[in-house]
This record gives sequence, structure tokens and C-alpha cells, in this order.
Amino acid sequence: MLDDFEAAKLLDDRAFAQEWVRQRHERRGKSRKALDIELKDKGISAHIRAEALDQIDSNDEHNVATQLAMKKAREIKKPPVDFHEQQKYLRRIVGVLARRGFNEGLSFSIAKEALETRVSELET
Repeated sequence: MLDDFEAAKLLDDRAFAQEWVRQRHERRGKSRKALDIELKDKGISAHIRAEALDQIDSNDEHNVATQLAMKKAREIKKPPVDFHEQQKYLRRIVGVLARRGFNEGLSFSIAKEALETRVSELET
């Protein structure tokens, strides 16, 4: 029965992994790391995961992370009044990126830039 599904192209791990990565990266803003974990949890082999993840390069990841950070930063309605409030805003933006699997260094630098951009928008 499984052979019949494979022959009819209804059971194709490679096609599934390619589409999963494409959609989850574009629509959900998931990082390569998060997508690799999701595919591994679904039983997809390492070489198929690697092929599927090759469609995302570092520029793609950076752009998606920047979009997510800017979206979160737009929720800020007034400039921070002190250092503690600024850090709270920064933690919230970093949290969005961290939950999607972006690495710590990238998340922090992009979040800091997004917060600075938003604060300058609010101050003008």
C-alpha cells in the first residue's frame, strides 16, 4: 500500500520537506534551525532536511528576522521613558525572534536596530 502511495507521488518526503520549509519560512518567519527541528520531529532524514533547508540563505533569514522585529517594534506607541523600559521593549522584540529559532547574536542586533528605528519614528 505504501508503495502505491509512493508511486502515485502521494508519499514523498523530499517534496514535503521542500514545501514545509518554503511555507513555514515565508509565512511564519521560522529560522533554518527551527525548521530543521520541526522536520526532524516529523521523521525526515538528515540529507532531505539539508536539501530542503538549502533554499534559505543567510540573507533570507536576515530579511525575515528584520521584518518580524520591525512588526513587533511597531507595537510600541511611545518612546521608552528610561533604561528599564527600553530594555523591556528590547526583550519583547528579541523574544519574538528567539521563539522562531533565530540565533542570539542575530536576534539581539536586529532587535536593537528595530527598536532604535521605532524610537526615532516616535520622536519625530
